[in-house]
Amino acid sequence: DRIMERFARAFKKANPSHSSKPWPYSEDAAYVLAFSLVMLNTDLHSSSIKDTKRMSVDAFIHNNRGIDTGDSDLPDELLRDLYDG
Repeated sequence: DRIMERFARAFKKANPSHSSKPWPYSEDAAYVLAFSLVMLNTDLHSSSIKDTKRMSVDAFIHNNRGIDTGDSDLPDELLRDLYDG
């Protein structure tokens, strides 16, 4: 948990609004999204999960609703790109 907190803080700091690739969302959103990506990777690549039970892109987007400040959503396009990445 502390590692993910530090990652989120460092990620936000490394991508300020004036950078070429800004992260305009909260540090908390980076924290939750980092955990979500670890879980997605496990879900998509674990041999113990049947293909029919794997997380879909729509489920991934749904699971990440309201993770930014004020229960705001991250853009679907961003989440789709991360899912496909």
